[in-house]
Amino acid sequence: MLLVVADRLIEQEDWAKSANYLSRYLAIYPDDASSKIKFAQVIDKTAVAPSEIQQAISLLQLAVSACESTPGLVNEIPAIRHSMVTRMMQVGRYEDALEQIAKLAGPKVDLDLERNLAMCRYRLASEKRSTNIADSSKTALPRWFSGLLELNIVDLLLKAYVDNPQNMEIWS
Repeated sequence: MLLVVADRLIEQEDWAKSANYLSRYLAIYPDDASSKIKFAQVIDKTAVAPSEIQQAISLLQLAVSACESTPGLVNEIPAIRHSMVTRMMQVGRYEDALEQIAKLAGPKVDLDLERNLAMCRYRLASEKRSTNIADSSKTALPRWFSGLLELNIVDLLLKAYVDNPQNMEIWS
């Protein structure tokens, strides 16, 4: 019954109440991977303060783990990772965001990943932090993405803008 009510509240976009019902449901059925994912996504929608965003990131990471251990949910991972990248960037966890960006890189060029990569590397450089992606994340990267990693930050920002000029976020 808790899950039925939570789903109805999600349909109504009542995130706070649906989070409450999902939390109560997960206290009873902690191994329900689908509900863990829903809960993480609902908390992600409500997170505003940095501490709430950090909690959302933690729950999204747990959701990825649940997906990886549940064959029918593997297709959910990219959307969850995209949410994690956005949230990690919001709270300055650029190194973690870079790791997720590398894991998201697929065979086709992804302009959102290109933009996020450029923005992360720029923010890290402006804070005099390393802009490198961990070697463990570099395994089997597609050629288009590896090429982006070889660009200096200014060239990468320019390329991200040229490839997608409608996205003015690069210059903000």
